[in-house]
Amino acid sequence: MAKSIKLHIKDFGPIHEADLDIRPLTVFIGRNDTGKSYAAMLLYSLIKAHMISKAKRSKYESMKLKEYLKNSITKQIERIFDNYLEELVNKNSKDMKMQFTFKVDSKGYDFLISKDQTNIQLFDDTKLEDLVFKRDTILLPSSRSGLLQTYLLIEAERIKDESELVETDLPKEYPLPGNIADFIYLLLKYSIKQIGENKELIKRFEKILGDKIMSELGRL
Repeated sequence: MAKSIKLHIKDFGPIHEADLDIRPLTVFIGRNDTGKSYAAMLLYSLIKAHMISKAKRSKYESMKLKEYLKNSITKQIERIFDNYLEELVNKNSKDMKMQFTFKVDSKGYDFLISKDQTNIQLFDDTKLEDLVFKRDTILLPSSRSGLLQTYLLIEAERIKDESELVETDLPKEYPLPGNIADFIYLLLKYSIKQIGENKELIKRFEKILGDKIMSELGRL
């Protein structure tokens, strides 16, 4: 049975208030600058925040769930939006605070940030496993067409920047907004060679698209 995912957003960026009921296929439709991308990026940030890698597991096990979620959510939102949480509060908010509610079935939490504090309140006996998604989640940035043409150059510059940071001992910063960095990572992970080897997958995509999928070197 598919999980029922609901997200309530209030005073976040351009979004004054929104209620999202996420289904297996959910389409956001609206005018430009109404918050569609913000909503998608926030949802992506939260799903990423709920995941624990092997490297994070020992750290998580030494923390309470509320503390872990607060830290992880804050880090992921700031990474994806390339901005501090406080700067993402809607400027027209009367109380200068932002909040959202994330629910998977009956489990989830309220997250509230104001100028003075950040709070998270869990529902019932919510556990991290109630919020974790088994499949990888991918956010395709609006600039993806340009990135497909330049991602190798961007990655080369990122590696160059990191090597310079090591040499100069400067504080490390995110070289790219998190959603773009994640997208480039996937492009590098699933290279043309790897995709080309999966003939069955290519055939399925071609059937859906009604056309042939080509690489720069010819048909995959």
